[in-house]
Amino acid sequence: MTLKKIDTSFWKLDDAEWVQAREAYWPTLEVMLKAYKPKKKNISPIKDYYLRGKMPNWNGYKDWEDSSRHLDLFMFLWLHPSWDEGVLTELRDRYITSDLIVFEDVQKGFGEFLDSQIDIAAAPYRHMSQVIFPYIQGKGELLFKVMMGNPEITQYEIQGHPTIGKKGMFELPKEDLTVLCTMGSWLCIANMLPIHNDFLFQYDQPLEWWYQSVHAVDVFAQNERHQKIKPQIEKALWRIHHFDTEKEGDTCRTRFVTKMRKILDERPFIKDIKTMWEKVKAGEVQVEDPWER
Repeated sequence: MTLKKIDTSFWKLDDAEWVQAREAYWPTLEVMLKAYKPKKKNISPIKDYYLRGKMPNWNGYKDWEDSSRHLDLFMFLWLHPSWDEGVLTELRDRYITSDLIVFEDVQKGFGEFLDSQIDIAAAPYRHMSQVIFPYIQGKGELLFKVMMGNPEITQYEIQGHPTIGKKGMFELPKEDLTVLCTMGSWLCIANMLPIHNDFLFQYDQPLEWWYQSVHAVDVFAQNERHQKIKPQIEKALWRIHHFDTEKEGDTCRTRFVTKMRKILDERPFIKDIKTMWEKVKAGEVQVEDPWER
């Protein structure tokens, strides 16, 4: 499999209406991308790919020491014209096993994707015009599934790492327990915008990924920083327990809260989380300004 030449028939360059729509949306994308890709050299290959399906000069960029990179894995999948899971999965496998990309192209891609679908999707925007980060219009669940790939394979040997030599081992990312605070902040948003409805942990597979990453890791014993944020984690648990699902109705947040309560009630967790959760349910935890971020 190669990245030098991919199937570009998905770019309907003979369809004037399709091309016009693609070109019309590019300025909006460019504004989003500049938060992650600040230089023209970052953006140009992404634009060529988005508009025409043109591959970057992979060899020319291979040793480029820029942590922002260019057509990283996230950009490669998100900006492809097709949303067919099979098509994207093949492209993901081509990318992640190619000797044309470098370690940072994969690492940066995962980082950008998770950041945009977790932290940014929980940020307190008042209007969509304020959103200057990737807004992927409800495709987070699909992209998560595609990017994570085969759950039995968690490590990949990546070619062409410019700093550690010819090869480097990339391990699929895991989440941290402190993302509970982000979950709690998301439940406090008064004016839900389209980007907020993309929050990744509303979906089963990402939520399970979070749980498997954290449930058995006693971070409080391992890390003094986690000890200091126990009150914030406790507040997040309070919000999950007290979130008014009846008032909220059948929304992504209600579905998320229902799943989280079931996880916290029925599944194993480290002792500190279990203790905090039981205290919250018993009414033993008082939270000041609980719905203020």
